Amino acid sequence: MPLTSNEQQWLKEYESKSDVELALLSVYTGPGIDSPNRAALAKYVLDRRNAEIRDGREERTLQQAERALKISEEAKNAAVKQARWAVWASVIAVVAVIVSVVGGLK
Repeated sequence: MPLTSNEQQWLKEYESKSDVELALLSVYTGPGIDSPNRAALAKYVLDRRNAEIRDGREERTLQQAERALKISEEAKNAAVKQARWAVWASVIAVVAVIVSVVGGLK
């Protein structure tokens, strides 16, 4: 259902209100035929702001998780490289022992 001109005007007015003012307006249903509509519009603006904040937080959390995953992948790759060098060092040590044993037998 489209908004009336009064409701559109209230919506524009509520965009500039603080969260506290909107919270108060969203629960105020005093005398007057328009009061429930005004309260609903104030709640809508407040909910939309909260959703934008929540979406921003979710986006930042996702970015942090992606960075953590990248760092974890880099750490894994470094550990694999280090393990390969350790294997080669062990092979070289074994060869050195064999050479020294063979050299000692002569």
